[in-house]
Amino acid sequence: FGISIEPGSDNSLIGGAAAADRDLISGNAKRGIYVQAVANVVSQGNRIGTNAAGTAAISNNYGVEAAGSTGLVVGGAAPGEGNLISGNSFGVYLNGATGSTVRGNLIGTDAAGTGSIAGTSYGIYSFFATGTTVGGAGPGDGNVIAGSSNAIYLYIPTGGIVRGNFIGVAADAVTPLPNGLGIYIYQGTGVSVGGIAPGERNVIASGGEAIKIYAGAATRNRVEGNHIGVGADGTTPLGVSNGI
Repeated sequence: FGISIEPGSDNSLIGGAAAADRDLISGNAKRGIYVQAVANVVSQGNRIGTNAAGTAAISNNYGVEAAGSTGLVVGGAAPGEGNLISGNSFGVYLNGATGSTVRGNLIGTDAAGTGSIAGTSYGIYSFFATGTTVGGAGPGDGNVIAGSSNAIYLYIPTGGIVRGNFIGVAADAVTPLPNGLGIYIYQGTGVSVGGIAPGERNVIASGGEAIKIYAGAATRNRVEGNHIGVGADGTTPLGVSNGI
């Protein structure tokens, strides 16, 4: 493991907004950052799974894993607070975590947010997690999640919000950087994707489905206000095989 935060070690900060605060957490056989059953851990400004320049992969298996934690924050809205999490098999893995927030990060891209870094199978994988927020409506809240096999995979989530993100497009929100699959809600309940208020829209492109909701047991999920297959300008086609 790169950094392992064990139970009883609440309120930890990994990295920071200034460039000198940044940790380079790469090349670990299992996990870059592992957070176990603790509260209020914040990871900001780090490069996880890449080289120091943020241009090529030096992979961890899991970039950030939260196991049973509460209140994890990955990234931030202010300049410098977002992490670069690319080249890992799993970028952010939320395993039974509650109230996690993932915002302002570049996941699956290079440090400029203009190209992809190979190796990311899942950008964000949420496994039986509750109340996860991916992105947000405020300036700087949105993540860029691109170049992955699966951008956001929500496996039996309870609640959760996905807003203000660029998924399958570069940081300019008009250049395609497709994922294999955009957002997959598998047997999820009460997940909200997008919204009608300013800043809540996701821009989504994908080589496969932009949004896939598994029909078996997915209930009361809401999709509204997004641009699917069209850039943030509302006119640039992004080339999606299937919308929803």
